Amino acid sequence: MYVDKLKEIQRIISDKLGIPPESVRPESKATDLQGWDSVNHIMIITDIEDTFNFKFGLEEIAEMNSVQKLLKAVETNAS
Repeated sequence: MYVDKLKEIQRIISDKLGIPPESVRPESKATDLQGWDSVNHIMIITDIEDTFNFKFGLEEIAEMNSVQKLLKAVETNAS
């Protein structure tokens, strides 16, 4: 379900950035969240891939810079 996937993405991002899950909103972008740098970006992507059992394409990784984009990718690709 959409809500479950959103909550899991929020949990992953908050865990990697060390921020409260409620501060990660559906409209949040990488530039809005303190600590979402290139290293944490890769860790977020890797955790999402592992959690939802799919792999992003190399060109997609750089584009996944918001909660909405991550959620859309999960909705489209997750098994």
